[in-house]
Amino acid sequence: MEKKSKSFIVSSDGKKEEAKNLTFNDLESPFFDSSDYRCCFNLFHAKIVTFICCTLVLHEIVLGTIYLVGLEEFAKKEWQIIGIFVMRLFQLPPTATAYYSLWRCNPYLIIPFGISQICIGSFADIFTILRVIKDLDEHNSLLLPFTGSFEIFNILIPLVIYILLAISLIWILYRCHIYFIARKMYQTERDMYKSEQKNISKSRKKSIEEVGMLRYK
Repeated sequence: MEKKSKSFIVSSDGKKEEAKNLTFNDLESPFFDSSDYRCCFNLFHAKIVTFICCTLVLHEIVLGTIYLVGLEEFAKKEWQIIGIFVMRLFQLPPTATAYYSLWRCNPYLIIPFGISQICIGSFADIFTILRVIKDLDEHNSLLLPFTGSFEIFNILIPLVIYILLAISLIWILYRCHIYFIARKMYQTERDMYKSEQKNISKSRKKSIEEVGMLRYK
């Protein structure tokens, strides 16, 4: 008969459940089965997509900062541009924390990155988007296809795309977060199982030694 170990795991909706009882054979493996924690139509693992998103956000922060520094208002030290510049700098520590979270598989250190993107990052990004659109409009750029009464779509479409990307980022971070929690719980249970097996082995060895001593007597 195959024995089972009672264990709580975190399902895809973030709830604890006891639906998948790990067998002792499962706990023998040092590798956690992460097939349930995929995203992007089940094509990529949540951790990989999170790493890609963090890298894209880092590039966006750097490029946005360079863009701000190149503005005339920055040289004149106008408070709006300086404020957005400071926000860009405040985005860097949470991004570094996110990379550390991915390295250590820590489910909680990735939260500041998500919060910073919602609060600080979204404000700085929307300001930058509107400023870029304004500059393009002043130069009658062909990158703004709508004119006349439809000119508002030059603003609405980029903002809608940005909001959808921001929602996707938060969803990916959430998937990565619950994956790290499930992985940590698996490792904890595996350590408990290994410790229990070690104690059983010691007790068995001690019993054999005692039986051997009794035979010699």
